[in-house]
Amino acid sequence: MDYTICYVSSEKDKDITNLTNLFSTTLANNNKKDITGILLYLEGTFLQVLEGNQEDLKTLFDKIKQDVRHKDIFVIINKGIDQRIFDQYKSGFDTIESKEDLLKLQQYLTNYKKDLDSSKSILGILEPFLL
Repeated sequence: MDYTICYVSSEKDKDITNLTNLFSTTLANNNKKDITGILLYLEGTFLQVLEGNQEDLKTLFDKIKQDVRHKDIFVIINKGIDQRIFDQYKSGFDTIESKEDLLKLQQYLTNYKKDLDSSKSILGILEPFLL
C-alpha cells in the first residue's frame, strides 16, 4: 500500500537562489525514490503532496521538518492510500511555479482523477492558490 503526506509551510528565508536549488533537488531526489506528487510555492508559502512508500516518505518528511528553509509546517494529510493521484502527472513529481502550471494541475485533477476522493481533497486544498 502506498502512503501520502500533504503539508503547508512558510518560507523561512526569501532567497530565490535557495528556492531554485530546492526545486531542482526535490525533482531529482523524488524521481530516484519513485515518489510522486507536487511542490507548489506562492508568496512565501509551500504546499507539497508526496506519494510513495511509507518508510521513504517518513524519512523524507523528517528531513523536510529539519530543513532550515521551512517554518510553521502544518500537516494536512498523513495516511495510507489505495491509489496515487500523481502517478501519471508529468514525470510523476512536478514543481508548480506559475499560475499556468497551477491551472494545468487543476485540469489534470478534474479530468483524469475526478473519481478519487483524495483528488477532491487536493483540489479543495489548492483552491486558495487558484484565486
